[in-house]
Parts: sequence; C-alpha cells; structure tokens
Amino acid sequence: MICRFIDEHKARFGVVPICCTLSEHGCAIAPRTYYAWRDRAPSKRALWDMTITATLAGYYEPDSQGRRTPESLYGATKMWAHLQREGIEVARCTVERLMRANGWRGVMNRPGTAGDPRLTPPRSR
Repeated sequence: MICRFIDEHKARFGVVPICCTLSEHGCAIAPRTYYAWRDRAPSKRALWDMTITATLAGYYEPDSQGRRTPESLYGATKMWAHLQREGIEVARCTVERLMRANGWRGVMNRPGTAGDPRLTPPRSR
C-alpha cells in the first residue's frame, strides 16, 4: 500500500524525498524497498487472476457488435460450474471475487425485474 502511494506520487516529488518524509512521520521505508517492490515479478495468484479475468471478460464484456454470450446471464455459481465443464479448474470463491471486482453480475431471478436493477417490480393492488 505504501509502495503504491510512492508509485503514484513519484513523478511529482521523487522516490527519495517521499521516503524521507514518510520516515519522519513514523512510517519508515527505504527507497530500495520501493524499487524491490517495483521490480518484483507478479505472484502466481496475480497471474492466475489475470488469466481467469480475461476468460470471464470474454463472457461478460460485449463484442464489437455490442452482443454478449448467453453465459453473461450466469451468476458466480453457474459461471464456476460452466468453467469446470470447460476444463478450467478454478475455485468458486475466485470466480466470485473476480466477478465482484469487475462489477459483473448475473441475472437476478426477481419477479418483474428480469435482472435489470433499474426496473422495479410491479405494484400489487
């Protein structure tokens, strides 16, 4: 988190001055810590998340004609089952987390709404 802060502000202030200022305020960090963080390779989880996110984007993002696949209606549980059938071994919680992070949701089974959150159910008399 601190390294991300340094990365966002290094163009304006520089890495060393930011590290000195943070150290003065009780958050000791050396510039070499930032550079080690920057040059580190992505973790296995980050690489796997990028792979699964790209796969999910193929289902949930519209194509060049604005159309989506029928699987874009699936929620996390059905999408997880679909990926299992496709031979992609992924944890259900991973699918849930990535769908939540990207704002992808399936159709909700509420009477009168057809999954569109802008629509409200009809009023009963």
